[in-house]
Amino acid sequence: MASSGSLALVIGVLVVVRFLVGVVHAPIFPVQAVAIAAWFPVGHWGLPTSLSSAGLTLGAAATQPLVAAAMIAWGWQSAFYIYIPFGVLLFLLWWWYATDDPAAHRAVGAAELALIRSGREVLEGVPAEEKGTWLRLLRNRDTLLLALAYFSMNVVFYLFFTWFLHYLVKVRGFSLLEDGGWLAALPWLTGCLAAVAGGWSCDALCIRLGPKLGCRIPGACGMAATAVFLVAGLHVDNGYLAVALMSLCFASTQFTEAAFWEAQTFLAPAHAGSGTGIMNTGANIAGVIVGPLVPWLALDQGFGWVPTLGGAAGFALLSSVLWLFVRADRPLASVA
Repeated sequence: MASSGSLALVIGVLVVVRFLVGVVHAPIFPVQAVAIAAWFPVGHWGLPTSLSSAGLTLGAAATQPLVAAAMIAWGWQSAFYIYIPFGVLLFLLWWWYATDDPAAHRAVGAAELALIRSGREVLEGVPAEEKGTWLRLLRNRDTLLLALAYFSMNVVFYLFFTWFLHYLVKVRGFSLLEDGGWLAALPWLTGCLAAVAGGWSCDALCIRLGPKLGCRIPGACGMAATAVFLVAGLHVDNGYLAVALMSLCFASTQFTEAAFWEAQTFLAPAHAGSGTGIMNTGANIAGVIVGPLVPWLALDQGFGWVPTLGGAAGFALLSSVLWLFVRADRPLASVA
């Protein structure tokens, strides 16, 4: 048996490694927003954003049962090693094939470049080299509303990311391998479909109605549906029906993803990385809070799992209400 000192060392190393993983992971989504703003026509940013979310959810769906099987067959450590080669290969592929500027890419022709650059005047609002942009974004009403709404949405997201498998096994009574691992993948699969639908819908609505309503409608409606499905899923008796409703709850969060990122890109198109970075900070704060807070409330404070998880519905409703005040049609340059 390991001594308390060695156990503390192992836990400390894991915490440090997890922190460093978060540090290197943090720029991925803001950088993606910059790439999408550069590589796709104005107002067509939702669908490519949603395809990225779909990839994330598919990866998570595959991870749930595969990690459960690996843990049972070879121990929990194996789950940390299985996916490393895939990440390295994707890094090498991106480094070899991608460029920051579409004009510099060998596969982009003149017609495609003209399509990408159509409507680019909206990106000229604030010079990229202008000083003080971070402070202006931090004082921008709509950027802060989006950050708070995105924090509230990610309270629900991180419930699924950190505690859904535990909930299925410990509360609903499913077995880890035969049922729990595969059922835990269902929300991610439905989330994949909903993310693509949300991205397509957001782009179509932005083109038809403009960015104000084009982003607001899927954002507000999706978060309201999140609250409804979460409460319903926690209170039905049938376990499989509960999984179906909870899957629709998670799918509703993913339906809103494109609206968040497209709205913030409209707000500061020349500074998509900075703006979405501030917004995504809200999501990361939710991730930090939800992991330890849920068991503390459910177990240590005696509230139980259903009331604790159900409390996230309030955050979903808050996110929906905040969307009613977001004005994606007022870019940073016009509200300085």
